[in-house]
Amino acid sequence: MLHNRAIKKAADFTGLNLSNIGGPPVWGYVGVNQFIDVKSAIVYSDMYRPYQRALKNKGGSTLPLGTVHPELRFLSYLIEDANEINIESIESRRTAQQLLNRHLVYSKVRATISVIKIWYAKEPTGDIISLGICSNGSFGIPAGLVFSQPSILKNNVWVPYEAFPTMEETKREILKLIDSSEEIHHLMDCVAPTSAAAY
Repeated sequence: MLHNRAIKKAADFTGLNLSNIGGPPVWGYVGVNQFIDVKSAIVYSDMYRPYQRALKNKGGSTLPLGTVHPELRFLSYLIEDANEINIESIESRRTAQQLLNRHLVYSKVRATISVIKIWYAKEPTGDIISLGICSNGSFGIPAGLVFSQPSILKNNVWVPYEAFPTMEETKREILKLIDSSEEIHHLMDCVAPTSAAAY
């Protein structure tokens, strides 16, 4: 849900076709503290191999430039700082809410339908999406913590997709989110005994 606006802004920023960008992972507690990892969005691109002739070609040549091979890349090769994209996507959401004078629900409905389609597909789709699920200790997230992370459906259960590559910058952001989520858990544990004593 959150990455849709970020992808649109990233496409505008880089000049890429929106259909060639896969959703970036969303980490953390969505709605409380989250990190939209725009630089880890996947770009679907075509690459000429061998590429030397394609690079040196000045036009007019009848020789083939090479064979086209599909390639997956991180969006980070085009974006040095994703903060501007994240800020613009948040601002566009706020602006839309103010103009419509209501909460935006279309993206939530669309995200929910996407999850249901994957969950009830006749054959496993292998889609990797960001979901708030119980961690198994992958990505440095403590086991048992409900945390938004790249997830895949296995045997009708959502599990962390441990093979998702993470950059050092992403790992640092995840650690910050873990620290704040542990603080939230600590506050919740402190509040619970007080309210229980009141009964």
